[in-house]
Amino acid sequence: MPPAPSNNDSPFEQKHLNVLRALQAPQVVEADRLVYVQGVQPVEFQFTAPGWNSYFWQEGRSNAGQWNAFQAALLGVFNYLFRLPDAWDQDIPQPLPGGQWLVRQGGHGWTDAAVAVHLTTYFSGLMDIGFYHTGDLVGAVVNGAPNADMTASMVDPPARVFAWRGDNRTWPQIQGAGFQAKADVNVYAAPRNMRQAWNPYNNANRRLPYWYRRNMRDNDLYTVVSLTPAAQTGCTFPLIDTLRFGDPALPLTLLEEQNRRFLRNEILSAVVGQSDEGYVLMLKFVDRVKLYLCSTTTPYFDTAGMQARQAAPVFPEFAVKAVGAGNIHGYVTFYRVFHTLQDAGGFTLKVDENNTELFDGGPAGTAEAFQQAMGLDGNSYRWTDAGAAAVASLNDGEGHDVQVLDIFPADHV
Repeated sequence: MPPAPSNNDSPFEQKHLNVLRALQAPQVVEADRLVYVQGVQPVEFQFTAPGWNSYFWQEGRSNAGQWNAFQAALLGVFNYLFRLPDAWDQDIPQPLPGGQWLVRQGGHGWTDAAVAVHLTTYFSGLMDIGFYHTGDLVGAVVNGAPNADMTASMVDPPARVFAWRGDNRTWPQIQGAGFQAKADVNVYAAPRNMRQAWNPYNNANRRLPYWYRRNMRDNDLYTVVSLTPAAQTGCTFPLIDTLRFGDPALPLTLLEEQNRRFLRNEILSAVVGQSDEGYVLMLKFVDRVKLYLCSTTTPYFDTAGMQARQAAPVFPEFAVKAVGAGNIHGYVTFYRVFHTLQDAGGFTLKVDENNTELFDGGPAGTAEAFQQAMGLDGNSYRWTDAGAAAVASLNDGEGHDVQVLDIFPADHV
């Protein structure tokens, strides 16, 4: 849908805050995304200033009653970057229809000095009201005190806890530093603008607490390391729906565009299976996920407990600040044979034994936890907001269950 007509002469004012808070994140950033995908940029769109705006806006807009603390910065950002929609140049403005987005001011950019002076307060304010945290936040724009539900969700385990983390990097790439929060890793954070003065994650004090997104009802993506005690739940990511098979008209980040080109050209694999009727050959979308077996004996943030306290869907997950290499005990690589091109259709797991390893010398309980994951071979699941759910087995289209025997490129058929 095209952007809304805009008025260059009238500024955003306090009276427009009520309608601004009604805007979904895409309505604020879509014009930037369209410009971005047509050009050449050094990082993915989500890590540019408008991309970070989308991340913080989708959480902070839901709690806009606290915008007063950084109202001047918010209006400064919008008045420099966007033109006031004509429909809003009245005493009682109306929200934009769904799918319409704000129009950018020609020649005005997110890194210009005139807007940069507002960004630190603006982004930090959105983060403060859109996220809960566990620490005493020095210098917070809003909400510097710990959230009581977050504090109550911290767990000091009486014994070692085993859990899984999905990561398709190789063990040599991980074993030096283990798993760390992304915002703490300079080689990851700096190219993604997390060391810019305007980015809240540039502030080391902000990276210390555990953070939880209030709107998404899930862990922050950058200040914690998320783990799941259920290997089958770890296997549900990435979601196939995020690969966007079905709508080529959607604006995409460059990474998504690369994925789509790859999937369009090489979308299917040949799957050899066996049913009660004999051998079958099917063309299916197949990918691979690698799960690392981790453990912790130190306090962690119980995400599922927080969700229960917030009356949100409970997902089997918890968060730590880091997992040292000594607490990573092996990895299992699974093929995911998708039954359809939608997450709702589910997938069947097949262990890739050539890319699976249990490390020697693990603590008590390691082998048992590892074997539980290996026992998922041949099982079928789908993603739900409460974790992995079992689904009917892969079948040959004629009602016969199929056991996956082998997988190879479709062009070898």
